Amino acid sequence: MGYEMKDRSLKNFVKLSHIKGIGFRFLKEFYERYGSFDGNIDANLEEFLNEKFNREKVEEVLSLWRSKVWFDRIWRFLKIHKVEVIPFFDSRFPNEVLSLGITTPALYVMGQLSVDGFSIVGTRRASAEGRLKARKFAEVVAAKGLAVISGGAEGIDRSAHEGALAVGGKTGVILGEGLYHFIRRNKDFAERVLKNGGFILSQFNLLTQGARWTFPQRNGLIAYFGFYGTLVVEAPQKSGALITADYALKLKRPLFTYLNCVQSVSFRGNLSLVKDCKARLITEEEELLKLLEERVSTVPLSGGESVSAPRKEKHGKDTLEEVLKEKPRTFDELLGLTKLSEDKLLERLTFLELEGKVVQDGGFYRWVG
Repeated sequence: MGYEMKDRSLKNFVKLSHIKGIGFRFLKEFYERYGSFDGNIDANLEEFLNEKFNREKVEEVLSLWRSKVWFDRIWRFLKIHKVEVIPFFDSRFPNEVLSLGITTPALYVMGQLSVDGFSIVGTRRASAEGRLKARKFAEVVAAKGLAVISGGAEGIDRSAHEGALAVGGKTGVILGEGLYHFIRRNKDFAERVLKNGGFILSQFNLLTQGARWTFPQRNGLIAYFGFYGTLVVEAPQKSGALITADYALKLKRPLFTYLNCVQSVSFRGNLSLVKDCKARLITEEEELLKLLEERVSTVPLSGGESVSAPRKEKHGKDTLEEVLKEKPRTFDELLGLTKLSEDKLLERLTFLELEGKVVQDGGFYRWVG
């Protein structure tokens, strides 16, 4: 279900989710009971509200629900900026994120989401060394056709994004605030990201301002979209980048860390990752390049852009496991690559899921071994 003005159910969902006090649990239970956010929505909503809240709160929510003025601004922003809304009940929604305890009603996306992601993270208060390495690492990742994923903040994040853009690559910006506030402050940067085929994503309502609780939550999505791994460039102890690292480990994604001076306070978090044997140490761009080349080859395109392609793209009914191991795939991609019938492919995928070797996540099938 994409962003369409005529989609009444989606519009109702977005409006309801922007009302204060209406969160993921309410929306999920409402959807489970009524099956949609369309139909007899007014009567259903009043009935459901009366079960959940006192009369004062019910009247407050209904008053906002019946008003059109405040929501017109939000809907207009979505339309003008071509924001795609992916609600939790959409097949493309990454349910694996919910398993991490990150409950969000929807993802708000500008641009084209990419599954070929590699996350680069670190502190806002980055040293010159850290910013330079983040940029250089990002250039290597982007040159291999992967999307550089980071959080859009100053410091390591922004250096990583700029590194990808500098070589004509894609970058994905995962926000700790609503799209409205970020776009208002970063219009030129956002345009460059989208022009290069990247994306900007927020799990928060449009008008949500960044706060201490929002940034740790978005770190889970940064790790999630780093399908090919996460690299911590510079992180003091208790840095938010270490939260991203923990999420990457929970998702069983490769985790790497750069380490400069072991005596430097700003690299204490990196040192802990190495001491605890949680991350693989990377000191030079060439090391990262070699690791990426084990799984990704590059097909040059015009205009300095590149897209990733599997190193060994074979076809035939016996290669399902091989193509899944290369990167996450949609069902249609697997049909084309394996040449299996729909029934046979579904049968084999189901078998692999039961064995625990494959998980279906956000519309993609991903190999987990």
